[in-house]
Amino acid sequence: MPSHIRNKNRSAICSVAIAVIVLTVCSLAPVHAVAQDDASGQLPDQMVYFGLEGDPISDSRPAPVRFVANWMELPDQRKAQIYRLSWWTKIGNAHAAQFSMDYVGIESAEVFRYGGGRSKVRWTSRIGNREGFGFALDLAAHLPLGDETLFPLAARAPMGIVRTRVSVLHRGAVRFWVGWWARRVSPPSDENREDPLSGFASGTGLDALMEWRLGRVDVDWLLHTATGGPMDRALHWSVIADWWFAADVALRVGAGLDTGALPDRSLDYMISLGATWRPGAGESDS
Repeated sequence: MPSHIRNKNRSAICSVAIAVIVLTVCSLAPVHAVAQDDASGQLPDQMVYFGLEGDPISDSRPAPVRFVANWMELPDQRKAQIYRLSWWTKIGNAHAAQFSMDYVGIESAEVFRYGGGRSKVRWTSRIGNREGFGFALDLAAHLPLGDETLFPLAARAPMGIVRTRVSVLHRGAVRFWVGWWARRVSPPSDENREDPLSGFASGTGLDALMEWRLGRVDVDWLLHTATGGPMDRALHWSVIADWWFAADVALRVGAGLDTGALPDRSLDYMISLGATWRPGAGESDS
């Protein structure tokens, strides 16, 4: 069989496999409609907002599609889960757009409750030399979707964030960015939430990102000031890696944690496992 046909077949199989994983997770996690219990008052005091990841603009390969499952422990020792499907689209040589949607679960007194999470749209533009030192502008918004009873993972609270960043180091396989972000949140009304306004705090802070591109392994590290208010309240650290066992599909693994005073953390720790697919990447090998 010609190589280009084999590559097309492999790409089709990868897309079907990712779709099967998504459907399987959803089917194994039915929605449990139960009343919100007393533990809601012990939740983290703010929505769980992670920092913005890097972008694929400078990568010569096609833009990625990802499905990632995240398992985490909240500061009150309850377990939570986020299943995220996301995809990027490159626009020219200096722009990219991303869309993602979540399905989330959180532990309550008697049962794990599942439901729709947040959806995010993002735009990133590069300014200057994208292969060396340069600037980037990130704009993102969380749409007011999802089950508001699954706070702090979901709420009908629209959020917008802007981040400017500069590439301060680019040596071979390593690239390092520093950035400043500002977040604004519009809390849902009293009719559909029981959480304090501080749970939807706006804020500003700093990010540091580092990218390693080591042959068949891509590693991304992020340090994010995780909450609004004073910058020393809490820090969110994460590292995630793609292992490319084929030209167009990778196993994605990662971990994250918050450091700082216990009441200010969004989570204690997080483990991630998923897959990354680059549609059409295998065809370039023919």
